[in-house]
Amino acid sequence: MNKADFSKDEREEIETSTAIYDYLDPIIKEKVKDKRTFQRILEVTKEFMSKNDSKLSTSILGRQVIVNSKMENDFFDIFGVNRNELLEICKNSAYFKSYGKNLQLMDQFVVALPLIFAALEYDRIGEHEQSSLCYLMSFFKPYASRISVFFKYGVNEEQMLYTVENLSERFDLKRLGTVLGVIKKIADGSFQNYIADIKKTDKITDEKLHIIYQSGITSRINNSIGLIVKEYIKNTGKSLSFADSAKKTIDKDDDSFDFEDADIQSDEDVKMSVVNKTMTKITKDPVNEKLIAIATSSGFPGVSVGTGMTNQYSQILSSIVSEVTDKMFNELPTFFSELANSFLFRINPKTGKKYTITDLKSPIFLNVGVDILVGKKSNLNDKNMIRTRELFNKMLDEHSMEYLNFGMTYKRYLRKALASYWVYLVRSAN
Repeated sequence: MNKADFSKDEREEIETSTAIYDYLDPIIKEKVKDKRTFQRILEVTKEFMSKNDSKLSTSILGRQVIVNSKMENDFFDIFGVNRNELLEICKNSAYFKSYGKNLQLMDQFVVALPLIFAALEYDRIGEHEQSSLCYLMSFFKPYASRISVFFKYGVNEEQMLYTVENLSERFDLKRLGTVLGVIKKIADGSFQNYIADIKKTDKITDEKLHIIYQSGITSRINNSIGLIVKEYIKNTGKSLSFADSAKKTIDKDDDSFDFEDADIQSDEDVKMSVVNKTMTKITKDPVNEKLIAIATSSGFPGVSVGTGMTNQYSQILSSIVSEVTDKMFNELPTFFSELANSFLFRINPKTGKKYTITDLKSPIFLNVGVDILVGKKSNLNDKNMIRTRELFNKMLDEHSMEYLNFGMTYKRYLRKALASYWVYLVRSAN
């Protein structure tokens, strides 16, 4: 039935219904007072993020995010809410019954409600980080649902990589680099529009809750994904080759060095600039998932971007890069500096002269750089290369159980994949 079918008094009664608030508010208020509640929220959140890291910490939109019933039940248990009872209250709400506002996915609405109320209550008592996290967690069920609809038969990851690389800067996925970053931005914007201005004394109507969920959460997720899917469909059949990928993933900073002015700076200054820019990129983005995918495919023969094997090896490579970045951060400037020095020490077979700073900025550096790290022909006179390889070997010998526990063939592939990642990173940062 429509609003017009009811009298003014009936409409007012329906639109001021607070059945959901009356049930949830006292329960959530009591739970939020208990400091252990948020610790349990963190535990469930960490478990969810860990299980879905390869789907969220990537620019490849379309991987299926797992929001299982265990996680949902964990949240209901944390908040002390009876799921079935809440579902019945929603179904019998005057607002939903009278206006025919029966949500197509009522179960998703019910899952989100305790998290929305927790976000409201934490915000009301001034614990804004806790509030923000609870609200963010209400977005993943709708996100997973839309992904399963848009990518019913899976995503062509090569095509998606190409799509993301060629998106304009107006797309959050292009600017932020990961699916998780996009969802966080959507959640933050929605929070400001729908949660932050609710006063402590407000009794939230069922209508308001419907608007928060429908307009503030599901519509925003749907619109964001839908815009990218349109671009993805346009790019059917397109993909990034490995060489082109390495060049196209260059993400120029606003303060990027202009090599047309290289003649007024010394080689040492330019090398220092290369190292500094590479370290800045690592600081901003410790594990670049686009480069991880490309490097994995480069290291493991016969494995292309988007296959299940790529995902498996990419996760291992990501883990190694993450640990190396964390534990060898202070040694990385030396590693990149010696890598650059070794490149400039080598002879360009086409010119018969040593490689130049300009060559360091060109695609030539990609193949030569990988060869410096893992090539069979060692130049014992190149002290730079020897030092670089010592640090490279330390990355694998001390920070990768996967590397140590596998056979020689696997080790060779993984070495090349890690070498490719560092070389592509230097190239993309400069």
